[in-house]
Parts: sequence; structure tokens; C-alpha cells
Amino acid sequence: MELEQSLSAAVNASVLHAFETTLSMSAVETDPIEDQSGIDQIACSIGFTGQVEGNITIRINKDAACKFVSKMLMMDIQDVNEDVVDGCGELINLIAGGVKNRMTELGHSIGISLPTVIHGQYLKLSSSEANKKIQKYFNIDSFSMFVSLIFKINEQNNSGLPVDKGQNAIDRLNQLMNKSQ
Repeated sequence: MELEQSLSAAVNASVLHAFETTLSMSAVETDPIEDQSGIDQIACSIGFTGQVEGNITIRINKDAACKFVSKMLMMDIQDVNEDVVDGCGELINLIAGGVKNRMTELGHSIGISLPTVIHGQYLKLSSSEANKKIQKYFNIDSFSMFVSLIFKINEQNNSGLPVDKGQNAIDRLNQLMNKSQ
């Protein structure tokens, strides 16, 4: 399977898994949704490094964010607050972590950053046309979620060393330390 196809499948599987296991909700991939400009939204993003560099971002409206985090915390939240921001950060963390783990299982070297959460009404994602994009839309309990992976593929990982699928973290660390000596 080509790397781009693997990434697309990893995004799907990670979104489905995050919602099923954390929220007991089903996420269904759907057709593109209407423009959400002017609607109170939350955008959450995590960066990727290694063989894939870029960002994965989810964008949901305020009501969806409150509903998802209410379900996570088992409490009723009606408006965006610190809990909603933290919960949305955790949601993108689950999705990005799932993508990272699935790609690592396929032998790709990928690291992720800390989440960034933005709240506003006129949020727009853009990037250089040189970057590749995977864009997906999901319906979760009548709420829409936009997922975007904007990336470029590095032919070598950051260390310049080949990645071995069976290599554990200690072996990898030793390999990197020996390279620097």
C-alpha cells in the first residue's frame, strides 16, 4: 500500500477508534459539509515529524465540542470553557496518536507534537500547494467533523537512518546514540 493510502486508512481507523472507545459514538465518513465560516468553531491540531511532516487538524462546531466533551467527562457542558478546550485537545491527541501508531506498525518513523486548540468563528486551513492533503468529513451523532492532514513525505526520517519495523524504542535510541558518536 502506498504511503498516502496508508495515511488515509490510518486517519479513518483512528477517528473511528477514538469515538467508539472514548465516547461510545459512531463516526461515519460522509460527503463534504457546507462552509462553516461564521459559526463558532473549535480547531485542534497536532504536528507530525519524521517520514511524514505536517499537521493533522480536526474542526468541529461549538455545539459538537461541548457534546463530545460532556460525554467524555460525564457532565453537562453548554459553552466552551477550559474543560472543552482540554477535551478537544485530548480528542486530537487520540486521533493523531492513532495515526502515528498505525504508521509506526507499518514501519514508518513518525513523531507528534503537543496539541494546539483554537476557538473562533472564521477559521480557515491553508498551506502551500506543494503539500499533499487528505481531507475527510465525518458525521458523529448528527454533528459534522472535518479532518485535514496536510503533509509532505520525507524520503529519509529525521535521523537519516533506516527504520526497522521490529525495532523497539531502546534499540532505536541506541542506534541514534551510536550514530552521533
